[in-house]
Amino acid sequence: MRLTLLGVYIQPELLFSSRTNEYTVTDLAAPSVSLTKKQTFNKLDIPVMLGFKLGPVRLNAGPSGSILINSPKDLITDHNLKSNYSKMTIGYQAGVGVDILKMLTIDLRYEGSLKKYQNQIENLTGTKVNLDDRANAFLLSLGIMF
Repeated sequence: MRLTLLGVYIQPELLFSSRTNEYTVTDLAAPSVSLTKKQTFNKLDIPVMLGFKLGPVRLNAGPSGSILINSPKDLITDHNLKSNYSKMTIGYQAGVGVDILKMLTIDLRYEGSLKKYQNQIENLTGTKVNLDDRANAFLLSLGIMF
């Protein structure tokens, strides 16, 4: 939805996104043995974009909340650590867009986090592993206007 007033628009959104990470787990008792695992993160993103038009091009930026809607069960088995993932993380999005024939909308945005690492775990050797559930990313979207 996009609401325009005095040349400035606000565009709240609700987006579903999915990301799969691949990581290697090494057995400390047998360092030559390692397993490759995949973990899928499904989340709801709630950006609220503010912007304006320069001819046919739209420029926009705004805050974005993200809520993980599945548990990273393949990565974390400790119940207390799973609760860290139920919290909303806050980031930002900024980008450009264009509307074509008042039918299609195309946007290219950059998404980033306001905090470098949202969560950390420590393995048995004391090494901290950063688990950023809001990876910096470029987002390309295509929408239908009605």
